[in-house]
Amino acid sequence: MARRGLMPEPAPEPEDKGNVSPEEQAQYDQFVAQGMKLYNDPKVMPAILHQIEGNGDPVNGLASATATIVVRLVHSLKGQPTKMSGDVIYHGGVEILEQLADLGAVTKLHDFTPEEMQQAELRAVDMVRDMLTKSGDIDNEAVMQDFNALVEADKAGALDEMLPGVSEGAAPAKGEEDA
Repeated sequence: MARRGLMPEPAPEPEDKGNVSPEEQAQYDQFVAQGMKLYNDPKVMPAILHQIEGNGDPVNGLASATATIVVRLVHSLKGQPTKMSGDVIYHGGVEILEQLADLGAVTKLHDFTPEEMQQAELRAVDMVRDMLTKSGDIDNEAVMQDFNALVEADKAGALDEMLPGVSEGAAPAKGEEDA
C-alpha cells in the first residue's frame, strides 16, 4: 500500500474505469475529496487519530473512524438533486479507509497489514449499514428482499446471472482444494 502524506491530494480514480460513468467518477471524486477535507480539518484530526487508536484495537478503530466519516458524508448529501449510488459510497469509503490507514502509519499509531485492512473494511461496512439503518437511511426490508433474492438465485444455480463472476471469486485457488 502506498503511503500518502497528510495533505489532501487529488482523489484517485477507480481501478476499472470501464464500468464507471463520468457522473459516477465525479461523485466519487467529490465524496473522497469531502472525506479528506473532513478528516484533515485541524479541529477534527485529533478526534480521528484518537478514534483510529481504538482503545488498543486499531482495526476496530480504523473501521469506526471510516464509518463515522462515511455516514457523516452520506448525511451531508441529503436533499441534493442527484442521488449518489451505493457503489460510489462503497468505493469512496474504501479509499477513505486506506487514507486513514496511511494516516495511522504516518502518525505511528499503527502500520496496518493487508489482513487488518480487509478486516477493517468488513467491519466498517457493517458499521455504516448499522448506522444508516438506525438513522432511517437504509430500508432494511428492501435489503432483506435483495438478500433473499440472492439466496434464491444461488439455490436455483443462477447466482452468476445476478452477480457475474461471483462463482469464480468463491472457487478455491489452485492447490487449495487439498489444503
